[in-house]
Amino acid sequence: MKILVVDDEIMQLKSIKIGLRSEGHVIVTALSAEEALTSIKTDPLSFDLIITDYLMANMNGLDLLKAVRKKGLFVPVLLMTAYGKKDLLIEAMQNQCSGCIEKPFTFEQLLSEIARIKKNARRNGSSQRDGNSQRDGNSQQMRTESLAHIVQQINNPLSAIVENVAMALHYVNDPEDLKHSLNAIIKATDNIQEINKKILSESSGDRSDRGNELKNKSGNVGLKELLNDCLDMFEGLIGQKEVTLQTILPDDNLEIPGDRFGLQQIFNNLLLNAIQAMDETTKKFLTVTVEDDKPAGWIALHIADTGCGVPQASINDFFNSAKTTKKNGSGIGLQVVKEMVEQHKGQLLMRSQEGQGTVIGVKLPAMNSGVDLATV
Repeated sequence: MKILVVDDEIMQLKSIKIGLRSEGHVIVTALSAEEALTSIKTDPLSFDLIITDYLMANMNGLDLLKAVRKKGLFVPVLLMTAYGKKDLLIEAMQNQCSGCIEKPFTFEQLLSEIARIKKNARRNGSSQRDGNSQRDGNSQQMRTESLAHIVQQINNPLSAIVENVAMALHYVNDPEDLKHSLNAIIKATDNIQEINKKILSESSGDRSDRGNELKNKSGNVGLKELLNDCLDMFEGLIGQKEVTLQTILPDDNLEIPGDRFGLQQIFNNLLLNAIQAMDETTKKFLTVTVEDDKPAGWIALHIADTGCGVPQASINDFFNSAKTTKKNGSGIGLQVVKEMVEQHKGQLLMRSQEGQGTVIGVKLPAMNSGVDLATV
């Protein structure tokens, strides 16, 4: 590939240039976005890939990406950044950024990203040659839906961070409670970092091998431990909103097959929905129950709240469309839950009564149940 590498740090630029040349690529370098645009203007269609740093003087990497797209050029762009901020990543994807790689990274990680981008470029080029506009439209819709899901996943730990900061300020003179709130903030931040790592693969629009991908990432996930981690992350929010929490969990740490991150998204979304559903109510009780149905091969989780509830006739709409009862809600959360549960070959159940509350049940295959996650 002919690759344009843009970075105002000379040593970083030389290091990438030497490494990529050793892999057989033709490398052109630029010490600024302005210099890169000059190279592009000289021969607009000559580059197969642009790798650019984000933080540069005068004109940053995102500005360069926008300038390239404004010229009508759709050459793949890989953004290098030490700032995995949600707004930056979303804006980059909105401008058809092909990838973001977080600093510091290894040369092997860079090569892996280039290989992924090259594979996607070949697939997209094939679609364009076929002239299949319907497929392109579907791909764009999938990318848009994926972006919305990613934003929803990031918003969950962000809510936990905000509330735990408030709790930390409240407990500033209580070292133990302060430490607990700060640990919850660290956990939520780690969760965001994990989401950021998955942003590119989730936003590529390629879902054809999602089942095998899930199988490859699957392991034995301790349900009790995972639930307690999720509840710990929202402890500040639960305390701030004066919600009474009751958990009915088995003594042993029941294991289920699946992707820990994906299961975490299920529980985080359901817990946050339940907590926020009680904002306008005076009676605030959150109950989390786990039941083990070994003969049937299932483990069932129930999350019950005493919130606003929804009309029985509207229940299906909440899983199949961006519908919400919250003032600032997006309605994406339950769609994320539905997608993740289906990927894990599970089932969703919902009972609700307007003005009384809601119970959402998630049935997931137990270990040794014979369920093959690759057959999604």
